[in-house]
Amino acid sequence: MGVEGGHMINSNLGVLRSYAALGVRYMTLTHSGNDEWADSSTDKAVHNGLTDFGKDVVREMNRLGVMVDISHVSDKTFYDVLETSKAPLIASHSSCRAICDAPRNMTDQMMKDLAAKGGVVQIKLPRGLSQPGIRDAEKANPELNKAISAVEV
Repeated sequence: MGVEGGHMINSNLGVLRSYAALGVRYMTLTHSGNDEWADSSTDKAVHNGLTDFGKDVVREMNRLGVMVDISHVSDKTFYDVLETSKAPLIASHSSCRAICDAPRNMTDQMMKDLAAKGGVVQIKLPRGLSQPGIRDAEKANPELNKAISAVEV
């Protein structure tokens, strides 16, 4: 089980521990908006990334064996989490910013940095590619549609 959005712990590590005891094994730190301790990729930054409490959340997730999911976080939050976490991170449903320039998508450098620390990215295909910018990518690389069609279910 997973939790979509760290706001679901209500800024309470006890709630996080309860979720873990119930079987939650990953949590995205943010969703479409900031929470009280981390900035989202699709909201105006108010924390400059991850707050001190947010770092405590990441450390507690590591201790509990709950995977830290960085899908939806701002770039600054991503790098703060990458620095704080002792365990590999996951991006459970992210896409490539080089293909579609949307703030919640990951840059090539972010993906390289995530991989360098043992993390993984699950790329959202193909529906996620219908976001802003995909048409320009398709025009620039006509083979892209063939590749997308090859993986469609």
